[in-house]
Amino acid sequence: LNSHLGNWWYGRACLWLRGYGLVGVANRVEIIVVERLLDRLRERFGIRTLHVATGGSKAAAEVLRDNGIFSVYFDVAMPLRWKHSFWYPLGKASIHADIGPARLALKHDAAVLLMTSVRTDSGAYRVTITPVPIPDTVEAEALHAFWLERLNRLILEHPEQWWNWGAVWLRKGSR
Repeated sequence: LNSHLGNWWYGRACLWLRGYGLVGVANRVEIIVVERLLDRLRERFGIRTLHVATGGSKAAAEVLRDNGIFSVYFDVAMPLRWKHSFWYPLGKASIHADIGPARLALKHDAAVLLMTSVRTDSGAYRVTITPVPIPDTVEAEALHAFWLERLNRLILEHPEQWWNWGAVWLRKGSR
């Protein structure tokens, strides 16, 4: 699991430096020059990338079957996936989040790791990869809410580093 806290590329780069392969899902960026830059980064770090709504479920099955790393963001819902998304509480606001990652984790009985990258006071980034247990009897919606609760705690520790403040999929108040 990955969120838009800090610089998410550092976590992926750390995995690459340690010899791990990675398949990730990302939103296609409409600005061609930015998408090309991201493609170069993905190539440099050996990250095979699927764009949102282009077969992530099938790819996840293959990667997880081979005990690989399948990286997904869980803190946003892209327009192509809104029918798979719900409003969840996030502190005193709500966030429109895609439950696809929770469904994939449950379907494939995957080990889930939460990867964060936050900038320290010295200007360096600290990458943390933490196992996230999955309760035996949980539905996808509840599992995703559990992950968002953990993200909320991280955001409260580093509010200036979450990229999604003011985004259209975040709304103030109750659901």
